[in-house]
Formats: sequence, C-alpha cells, structure tokens
Amino acid sequence: MIFTAVIIDDDQINNKVLSDLLKNYCPDIKILACATNVEEGIRTMVKHKPQILFLDIQIHNKTGFDIIKVLDDPSLQIILITAYEKYALQAFKFAVVDYLLKPIAIEELIAACKRCKSRIVQIMEAEKKSLPGLNSSEFLAVRHRAEVEMVQFIDIIHLESTGGYTTITITKNRKAFSSRSLKETETLLPKGMFIRVHNSHIVNTRQIVRYLSAKAGALEMSDGTHIPISPIKKKIVMELFNI
Repeated sequence: MIFTAVIIDDDQINNKVLSDLLKNYCPDIKILACATNVEEGIRTMVKHKPQILFLDIQIHNKTGFDIIKVLDDPSLQIILITAYEKYALQAFKFAVVDYLLKPIAIEELIAACKRCKSRIVQIMEAEKKSLPGLNSSEFLAVRHRAEVEMVQFIDIIHLESTGGYTTITITKNRKAFSSRSLKETETLLPKGMFIRVHNSHIVNTRQIVRYLSAKAGALEMSDGTHIPISPIKKKIVMELFNI
C-alpha cells in the first residue's frame, strides 16, 4: 500500500534530505510535493490532499502551527520536524503523531512513519465497517440510537456541530442527526467534495451557490442557508475557489 505525503520546510536542502531518507527507509510513502513557505504550503496541501504531512515549525517569520490551524483536518497525520525542543508541548496540543528533532534520527523517523500508516489504515477500516455491503465512496452512514441511515454524499448540503452531535442538512428540506461529533464525521467525508469552513460548519463544495464577501465572509448554499467562514479559514476558501 502506498501512502501519500507532503513536506513543508523553508530550507530546500532539508526537504531534499528528508525526501531521500523516506525514499530509502520508507519506500511506501510517496512524496507528492514540497513547499518552502506557509502560503505555498497551504496551496500545496489543498491541491494534493496528502495523508501525511512532514512539517517544520519555524518557517521564515511564521510557524507550522499557522498551517495546521488553517487545514484543521482530523484525518491528516502530522509529523513535526524542528531543531527546537521548546515547541513540544504546544505541538502535542494539536494531536500531532510525532515531534522529531533535527538532525533526524533514522530509527525515530521510521517509527513515526509506522504510527502514521497504522492510523491511516485504522481510519480506512472504520470507513469500510460503517458501510457494510455498500460503496463507501457514495454513502455516509449516519448512526442514530437504534438505526443507521445511509445518506448519499452528493445529497448532503452542509453539516453543523450541535453540542457534541452533528446536524446534517440534506437536499429536499431533509435533515439527519448523527450521534457522531462533527470531528468524527469529518474523517468519513470524501476529501475534495467537503471543506471545513468554520469550527462548527462543513459544507459540500458542490452545493455552494455563491460567496458573500461581507465581514469575514460566508457561503450561500443551495438551500439558501448562509454558512459563516471563520477568519482562519477565509484564505483557504478563497484560494480553493480562486476568489
């Protein structure tokens, strides 16, 4: 099985060294692209949607945390690589897989990659189990207390966090209520079709009618609902839709 990855480090030499190490010691990890600044890194992540991110912490006058906050992808496996120990506590608040110090120890790199791959496989297996007998690329299993409703991804307009649960707005004025949190539900959604635009909102990109530029911005959906865009998500939304 091949796992996809992106490297973001402001030093091109570091990118090359890490790429070579992965090629030699973790050949099942395919590097899709490298980036050397925060803005380029965000564009690269949106374009390639990798499973693993190798991320430097100090990137020019910004940090890798600026990228993590914008992406906010619970299924993304992140390995932070830095020359500084002082960011370790902050790093693990973002639920990163590992925190490696430069120069990179090969044994530690291999172990971190192994943990990433294990988590990815677990996510994939969970998706399959949630949709027995059905094509998991087409349906979302919405778990209620006593039943499981199968909802086609294409029919979902937007999803909203409601007190630890998720309200799913569907076409034809329908709603479904999931016992999963929005964060858990997000891991089951197909990348590219759905985007998290706010801490409490995920939208189906195919159900967006227009972008509203007032204040931080909002998206008008096909059901007429206006979904707010959080300030940290505004840039990625605008880049994604070439606004």
